[in-house]
Amino acid sequence: YTGPDGALYIVDMYHGIIQHRFFLTSYLRQQAESRGIDKVVAAGRIYRVTHETTKATASAPLSPTNWHGLLQGLSSPNGWRRDTAQRLIVEQAGRAEPGLVAALHSLSHKTTNELARLHALWTLEGLSKLEAPVLLRALDDRHPKVRAAAVRLSETLLKTSSAETAGLRRKVLALAADASADMQMQVALTLGEITADDANTAALQSLRQSPFALAKGAANFSLAALAPKPVATNTQPAAPKLSADEMKRFEIGKVNYETFCLPCHQPHGMGQEGLAPPLVGSEWVGWSEARVIRLVLHGLRGPIQVKGQPFELDMPALGVLDDEQIATVLTYIRNEWGHAYPTVSTNAVKQVRDQTADRADAWTQEELMKIK
Repeated sequence: YTGPDGALYIVDMYHGIIQHRFFLTSYLRQQAESRGIDKVVAAGRIYRVTHETTKATASAPLSPTNWHGLLQGLSSPNGWRRDTAQRLIVEQAGRAEPGLVAALHSLSHKTTNELARLHALWTLEGLSKLEAPVLLRALDDRHPKVRAAAVRLSETLLKTSSAETAGLRRKVLALAADASADMQMQVALTLGEITADDANTAALQSLRQSPFALAKGAANFSLAALAPKPVATNTQPAAPKLSADEMKRFEIGKVNYETFCLPCHQPHGMGQEGLAPPLVGSEWVGWSEARVIRLVLHGLRGPIQVKGQPFELDMPALGVLDDEQIATVLTYIRNEWGHAYPTVSTNAVKQVRDQTADRADAWTQEELMKIK
């Protein structure tokens, strides 16, 4: 690992790698004995390794009482020193040194080191000293990573209402047109965290056309998060007509559904626009077990039609689940929300898994329709 002085360190994990590592341990023994390392006892087993042409240098220790040194640490090329300097400022020095906040404001835009500008912003946030003017300036930063961080850091202020935050909101909305993939993805995520209005929705709709897949996905996710939730009705679906054993598997499937499927398809099974199609009343749920098992094992790639509506979505493969988990989840889905389809057995999942063991790609709707 890289230490606080920028050097590479190797931790001797001899006891953890002894199995099947006889050649390596023999080699390490030779190296240790040739260098006399085996004579070093009661001093730990962490050795510093540098290239023979590199002169080892010692870095000044970071002290919470020396905030000038901590500020310099925010500009270090070594990530450990930057992170530690930021932590020490937030934990101690920031409360004791009133001049530090002004110095961080200056560092956040005057230094040419973009990493220092980035850490200065997050340090101000940790001290609860981040204000709209600082963020507005950071939103014009020349580096996209710093601009994206400023968008993320704006979220707390954007949830309040004032003249300053109104200007900040307009700026963030305008940045939906930023050419950077980092920026487009962060703007899409941030817009899903603040109060929705027409301008917010329009910006997210434009980001759905982004050339960057992650930005498109983030926009779809935020639009789904801002969409009105389905109104609950007083009409409850009839309880599934299952045997005692099937009902037990149904209850286990409900727990597994909540673990693996609920984030996308939601507790009500209505899905989320732009993220997951509905399961309630879906013809896909009633398909033969040969189809639905394949869909879960290997995933699905669009376009697809669900309840007459087109969807351009991808479902991840869940083949990492064992046969019992898949069988109980499908049993639950096929008998919840008023559904009354046959349950799925663990043996059926095993048979399909064995039959499709060589498949690596997700299924398409056209391929699944060919399976009876």
